[in-house]
Amino acid sequence: TKAKGGYRAIFNSKIDLAFIDKNGNPNKSEINNIAKEIKTGMVPNFIHSFDALHMQMIIQELYKQGVQDIWAVHDSFGVHMCHVDEMRRIVKNEFVKLHEKPLEYHIQRLIETNKEILDQSKLESLREEIVGLEDDWIDEVNESLYFIS
Repeated sequence: TKAKGGYRAIFNSKIDLAFIDKNGNPNKSEINNIAKEIKTGMVPNFIHSFDALHMQMIIQELYKQGVQDIWAVHDSFGVHMCHVDEMRRIVKNEFVKLHEKPLEYHIQRLIETNKEILDQSKLESLREEIVGLEDDWIDEVNESLYFIS
């Protein structure tokens, strides 16, 4: 995602997000000038990265299971009628795999990836805010009747 001045949010691995300038370098002083734009775009891009990775995991698992008649658009999936139950199981299982680690883990990775450009005085309050967030809901996904229809 491009922000003012050509800065980009770069996903450099499955869920790592780094902010760099147009030359590929972190520049703390200039990035602080566009902090509002970065904050505005960070959450949607972070969520989108999870959605895209979930879709990739589902398609790969379907393919491994021999299902090759797959269509996918954004967060919608389709398979031949004879594979619907298998697809539902795979969608749930892959979602659980993706979200096994708590949100705290992923946010900590974002902080570590961007520690050179982040305001260290604000990081401690962010860490305190995310510690202990509830994540026990993930165990209920595979039992849900309406997770995917």
